[in-house]
Amino acid sequence: MSREEYDENAAEFQKKTAAGQKYSGKIGKNPQARTHACLIPWEELDELSRRETAITGKSVDYKQMDINNVLALPKLVRAENDTTRGARHLSRG
Repeated sequence: MSREEYDENAAEFQKKTAAGQKYSGKIGKNPQARTHACLIPWEELDELSRRETAITGKSVDYKQMDINNVLALPKLVRAENDTTRGARHLSRG
């Protein structure tokens, strides 16, 4: 996602929030275009996290989110393997 698109979304978020309206979606994500503001170099994630926290008032830490996702991978792979094994066992009757 471009910085301009992120800034436009942030402005819309702030406008709606100030008017007491709910902003649908996330300012850093465009599901239709399949873009996200955090798809940037690792070194730039802290700045993006600070910016989004300042705009939304919600604590955001994109580096920690990435770390959590990487740490979850072994569990997901084990679950997939268990599911695959279970399906093979069931198909044998």
